[in-house]
Amino acid sequence: MNPRLQGYVPLVNFIAEVVGPNCEVVLHDLSDLEHSVVAISDNRLTDRQIGSSITDFALRVLQNRCDREQDYVTNYAGQPRDERRTFRSSTLFIKDEAGNTVGMLCVNVDITDLRAAREAMDKFLLQDPDVFPGRKAEGATKPMPKASATCWKT
Repeated sequence: MNPRLQGYVPLVNFIAEVVGPNCEVVLHDLSDLEHSVVAISDNRLTDRQIGSSITDFALRVLQNRCDREQDYVTNYAGQPRDERRTFRSSTLFIKDEAGNTVGMLCVNVDITDLRAAREAMDKFLLQDPDVFPGRKAEGATKPMPKASATCWKT
C-alpha cells in the first residue's frame, strides 16, 4: 500500500460506523488497479473485499480527469451491480505532494429503502393539490374529495 494512504485506513470503519448499517467505505490504492481495494468496511453492499479491483465507474472518473479539477465529488448516484438498488456515493481523491491522485476514499450509502419510503409518503401526502399546489405524487390516484363544512360541525 502506498504509505500516503496509511493514515486513511482508520477512517474507513469510522465513517461507516458514523453513517450506519447501509454504508460501505472503500479505500483504493491506485498503484494496482486490479487489486486496488486496500481497506473496506462492512462489504454487504457490494461484496467487494481487500484485493478487489477498482470499479468501472471509478476508472471513468479518473479517465475524465475529475480528480485534476477538484479534490472530491459528493452525493452522486452510485452504480451498484444490483440495479434495483440505489446508492448515494461520494469520493475523496487522495493526492501526493505533486498533486497526482494516488488513492480514493469512497463512501457508498444504500438509499433504496429511504427512496421507497419517500415515494410511499409522497403518494399519501401529495394527493391533495390544495395542500401542496402544483405537486402530485407519481402514481397517486385522483385528488381526495373535499369534506363538506357540514361534516365537521358538532
